[in-house]
Amino acid sequence: MIMEKLVVNGGKPVFNGEWPKWPFIAKEAYDYIRRVLESPCWTISGPIQRTEPFERLFAKEFAKYCGAKYCIPTCNGSSALLIALEALNIGYGDEIIVPALTWIAVPTAVMSLNAKPIFVDIDPETLQMSIKAVESAINSKTRAIIIVHHYCGLAHLDELLKIAREHDLVVIEDCSHVHGAKWRNKTVGTFGDVGVFSMQQTKVLTCGEGGAVITNNDIIARKLEHLRANGRMYHDRPKFPGDIHLIETGEIHGTNYCLSEIHAVILYANLKYLDHQHEIRERNARILESMLKEIDGVMLIRVYPQVTKRVIYKFVFRVDPEKFENRKIEEICMALSFELSLPVTPLYKPINKNPLYKPETKKRFRINEEYLDELLKWKNHEFKGAEMAYNTSISLPHYSLLGSEKHLLAIVKAVKKVQKLAHTIPELEELLDKR
Repeated sequence: MIMEKLVVNGGKPVFNGEWPKWPFIAKEAYDYIRRVLESPCWTISGPIQRTEPFERLFAKEFAKYCGAKYCIPTCNGSSALLIALEALNIGYGDEIIVPALTWIAVPTAVMSLNAKPIFVDIDPETLQMSIKAVESAINSKTRAIIIVHHYCGLAHLDELLKIAREHDLVVIEDCSHVHGAKWRNKTVGTFGDVGVFSMQQTKVLTCGEGGAVITNNDIIARKLEHLRANGRMYHDRPKFPGDIHLIETGEIHGTNYCLSEIHAVILYANLKYLDHQHEIRERNARILESMLKEIDGVMLIRVYPQVTKRVIYKFVFRVDPEKFENRKIEEICMALSFELSLPVTPLYKPINKNPLYKPETKKRFRINEEYLDELLKWKNHEFKGAEMAYNTSISLPHYSLLGSEKHLLAIVKAVKKVQKLAHTIPELEELLDKR
């Protein structure tokens, strides 16, 4: 009798076939890219042509897709978040509430404006901001809440918006995980003063690197236009040969965060396929959830009933460590990765444990000792919900749910196998050597 072994111990993988290809690129994009390459205008700071730039075409289509009046594309999600905060007049002395479990770009944007990020805990069952933690963090210096919609769910918009109204706070929705998701049949990003998106390679709508800010406010939109283009604004009426799409108004001091035409082409082409991909992922997510919940020791993420359209950025489920021999979450994820030939990962590390949170390494954050001390204090703070979520959650890339039944069955089989043989998983250091 041949004993079953994990791949990390010399066994055979559960699945070593092909997963759906990612990044996705629409077939139309190839012709569009050729048109851009043959054109003298590779960005909106290029000469005005007879045809409208793809950057503007994408902006119009994405605004329409989200149900927003305006969309301002940017070169990445980090710059989108930065100009969103600037457009809302966030700066020194302001305190901004952000979740303790999020990508490092969120607090970095706040600190880049010399404001203070105030970290609040999350609910490990939903992975979203804790309402009680948000309420307790508000004081006279609080100016804004950055609502980050995490992974395959949405933050509780009803409660958070109510709090914001009661305390006269501005709201930034970070929708980088959830392009097109809906709360009570309204698209996210349109609930706050601004909505921010990332189009980085792992996102459900991508061009490699890219971003966007949406808003329904005329004044904020005009500020955003200037802030991302060195204080210039889009126009398409040339005064002389070679005139460019940007005019110098002198209204606001900005920076260059413009999206190139090649990146805009890919987003414009891919957007047409996004909802179809959402449908496939959601259908497969429901099937996968129905199988995973039958495994003892596996728990599903709770999604609020007000979510009327769910978007799967990363499919997340939780495990009871005791049912997996109390192995570290990193060890379980790596064992699954080897079994599936797929990147299976934990969540973001909570900010108090995140090695990327290093404000002390930047001179610009040394405004004064008090300010730096305020940034550093979070390293000694305990976020029980965020730490529990990190230590018990497993995430699969969203493209794995663009596959067929064989892919879903392989995921379930791998979870069962790793659980059964969890006692044989090597220590983390040894696993790292096997990569």
